[in-house]
Amino acid sequence: SSLSFHLMQRQFEVESMLRWKLSDEESLGRTMATVDGLLAFIAAVKRLARRLRVTNHGLVFQELLGRLGKQREGECIITGLVDLSGVPVEECAAMVSQVETLRELIRVKIQDGADVDTAAVTLRDCRSFFHSLTTHAAAQGKTPFTLWGDLQKM
Repeated sequence: SSLSFHLMQRQFEVESMLRWKLSDEESLGRTMATVDGLLAFIAAVKRLARRLRVTNHGLVFQELLGRLGKQREGECIITGLVDLSGVPVEECAAMVSQVETLRELIRVKIQDGADVDTAAVTLRDCRSFFHSLTTHAAAQGKTPFTLWGDLQKM
């Protein structure tokens, strides 16, 4: 059916956007939850930018990215463009961790505000597909991962 073809096309697109391998029901569920979490993270970056009166949320993201580099290589790439000293340490650490997860999950180079917006579109596309996958699987009496596998075989 055309619905199956449409889902198969979207499944291919989503699979090509994700770095994570979906190998079972658990990995699919974890990926779906991560997509939702990362969309919430991007919204939080934008809220933080407003709170800090920074007009470009990409600068906040770059600062977090710099802190990720510091954690990884032991050297600081703090841009100095955004002062995060007023942000609670735990909140900052959690956001840096989300930066890493975002870069690990999707095949999109993410360095500035435009990249963050592109990543958000990609994540929304994934979330929309996963919602359709879950709905259609339920209608067919299948698990989402079983339907995912069926689409891959088409």
